[in-house]
Amino acid sequence: MTKIAIISALALSLFLSCQSEKVSPNLIGYWSDSSGMAIFQVQPVAEGKYSISSSLGALQGLRVENAVRGVTDLKDSFAFEVKGDSAVYSVLGVTIQYHRIPKTAFDSLNTVLNK
Repeated sequence: MTKIAIISALALSLFLSCQSEKVSPNLIGYWSDSSGMAIFQVQPVAEGKYSISSSLGALQGLRVENAVRGVTDLKDSFAFEVKGDSAVYSVLGVTIQYHRIPKTAFDSLNTVLNK
């Protein structure tokens, strides 16, 4: 009976320790809204600092857990939060859903949008 209790305690401890490890999402990449009309690239620029850039310009922010957070040129806070291959961009109370796309799709959409 004691062996069963010890094994159960070890199994529970192992399970809980695996659950507490958080995997940070990959923020880096190419993103598009569902219409393909809004696309941008997220890339690191320094330790913990990221750039969110599109043909309209770029924002700089710091990584905070699963998000890039910062302030626009107009002093409005923004957040780009990632969960897997989907993301939410929020600024001025407006929230837009995005999904990860491959570089080839980004390049193709960028060519069409910049015509």
